[in-house]
Amino acid sequence: MKKSTVSLATLLAFLWYSWACIIRTTRKELPEQAALRGGDIVAVYTKSGEIYQFDRKSPARIWGDAVVGNASVAGQTGSDFIKLEKSDIQSRVNDARGNLTIHLKNGSQVSVLRIVTEDPRTIVVEVLGGRSGQRGGAVKIPIADVELVQVRRVDGGLTFLATMGGIALTLGTIVVAIALTKESCPFIYSWDGEGYFFDAEPYGGAICPAKKRTEWCALENLRPDAGRYRLKLTNEVDETQYTDELKLVVVDHPPGVSVAPDENGRFYGFADPVFPIRAYEASGRNILPYVVKTDWISWQSREDGRDVERPETLRDELIFEFPKPAGANRARLLFNGCNTLWGSQMLKRYLELYGNEVRIQYERFGNPFFAGIMRQWNLREELYMLQARVETPRGWETKAILQGGGPFISENKAYELDLRDVAGDTLRLRLTPPAPYWMINSIAVDYGDEIALELEELAPSRAVDNSGGEVREALLATDDIHQVMPQTGNWAEVEFLAPPEKPGLERTVFAKVSGYYDIHLGAQGPPRRDILERFLSEPGYAVRFGYTEYLKWKDELVSRRSAATRRD
Repeated sequence: MKKSTVSLATLLAFLWYSWACIIRTTRKELPEQAALRGGDIVAVYTKSGEIYQFDRKSPARIWGDAVVGNASVAGQTGSDFIKLEKSDIQSRVNDARGNLTIHLKNGSQVSVLRIVTEDPRTIVVEVLGGRSGQRGGAVKIPIADVELVQVRRVDGGLTFLATMGGIALTLGTIVVAIALTKESCPFIYSWDGEGYFFDAEPYGGAICPAKKRTEWCALENLRPDAGRYRLKLTNEVDETQYTDELKLVVVDHPPGVSVAPDENGRFYGFADPVFPIRAYEASGRNILPYVVKTDWISWQSREDGRDVERPETLRDELIFEFPKPAGANRARLLFNGCNTLWGSQMLKRYLELYGNEVRIQYERFGNPFFAGIMRQWNLREELYMLQARVETPRGWETKAILQGGGPFISENKAYELDLRDVAGDTLRLRLTPPAPYWMINSIAVDYGDEIALELEELAPSRAVDNSGGEVREALLATDDIHQVMPQTGNWAEVEFLAPPEKPGLERTVFAKVSGYYDIHLGAQGPPRRDILERFLSEPGYAVRFGYTEYLKWKDELVSRRSAATRRD
């Protein structure tokens, strides 16, 4: 079955409105999206694995059917990963710039981009691919060869549009604003001393009171200003948002340690995360460059070879291989991934299948028996949860359940792995995400001991909404007293007193956010029980139905984009 190749990343839609601040965003997008929305292209990732980087003062642009600009650095992320026996190494030499070269006893040498992992016997290093190197000058990269671009925007106020219908705005370029966009959760912007930076999107999937949940989100851009931390909580989609609690958790930790929470708010320190030495799809395609560091490049399902008439083509199989020290009985998994934009769209479509009985369905979610049925369904279909399976002598055993979220920001989450039944010196982990619901940014494991962390929870000292009303009391606890944002464009500004920095420690700050949201659904009439019953009773049907809906959605987007381009 022939498919067109429009990425989910073309689906973002924005509208300007006035805030007395600067909103800054840096996101990965498809070149089509950048062409529609404008912005500074600061990096390009090609399908063949090359990365082109551009100076922020002289960014690249979309021109016709190509990305053009002056590349300050052009590298190769289709890198090779080499495992060396330490007994074969003659010496390691760092030059004046810190670049590492490993000299081998056989007279050859290896130029190292970075050390991936090291144990007493071996070392795994990333080396530059053979087709590239440092080079600069004018480049013209055909859009057909581009997989992702990184775009930076600095605006006087930026928000997602979630009104029904479509509209085209000219803001130096055409912005196609359509209703078919993100359908879940508030956004959190952090004040970094110069402006607000989009930093988190909490409690995704909490679609009704029975689904209310708490999430801990890292605020990487948050900086104290005059002794205060400042956040802006916004509603930028077509829903009513009910935030029950908003606090900060300040985590002070040893230098060089990264911190991540589990789904229950327990925090873990990662001093020596080990990235995979191999990562590949069942087809054999190497995906290691996508997942060995947390950056703007994520693995996503490709559309090649998908066919709704062949259900086996609608699910990927990903294998990750990690070195495992002798005697390691446990590990902490550090997973950075999220659902795609389509994931939030499909959630709305699923709810609309209930028609005028959707409120009855919301009440069912509060029934423990029915909630258990839905959890088992979700584990089976893996639309919003992923089973992390580890190879054991008995076969692939589920060791952790990875939670979705996003789609615009993927968070580091921690999971404990019991490895007592894992043999050998290699840990093999398998994920089977359905297309096109997941993005995976990075994955790593840590075998070390737990690290002492110093935590302090901060309640807001001030919180004011867009009407000037004081809403601090509503955010102090999970108590069913909510700060409510019923309309697109509602916001609240929240401040916290920043504790003094602790000598010798680094700090990571998390937002602790509890709440739920009510999507403004358009469906009426009786529920589609014929479809809903198949969702629960027929394994794989939800994936097939979802992919069919995805193709319809994508075709509609193509039509709207084409119409907007003709009007321009």
